[in-house]
Amino acid sequence: MTKSKRLQVSVVRSTKKAVLVRTIDGRESWMQNRWVKNEGEQLTVNQETFNRNFLELANKTKVKEEERAFKDGFHDLPLIERETEKAVAVNATLTREATDEVIRRMVWFPKSQLKNGQAPGWLINAKLKDLLSGITHSWSVEAQIGDFRL
Repeated sequence: MTKSKRLQVSVVRSTKKAVLVRTIDGRESWMQNRWVKNEGEQLTVNQETFNRNFLELANKTKVKEEERAFKDGFHDLPLIERETEKAVAVNATLTREATDEVIRRMVWFPKSQLKNGQAPGWLINAKLKDLLSGITHSWSVEAQIGDFRL
């Protein structure tokens, strides 16, 4: 059995169950306390475990940043089907994945929330969640407004 390679690390922050460690090259990752070994005067972690955790954390961070950017940004709405003085309506589609059954609904966006005909991401997400909340939970459903899915 070969001994796994270990990385020398320093502790950036710690909790009761885990520590945020930093390698010599500046990469950071959360590790369970039991994975950090005190070898003399230096702390080390298994290189494979660190790399796996580092990549997982980087992916989670990227997804959160993309979600935040969508939520904070403004996005083009699909073709406007109806319009009043105060709001515009677009078609939304609910698809039941098991049977491909499709339900179409009109979704209204207040003009006061639009900027140059674009809707904020947080409002698009809220409208998609509202659509899904009206469907029984026994359905496996995908909600869609234009290219936006939930």
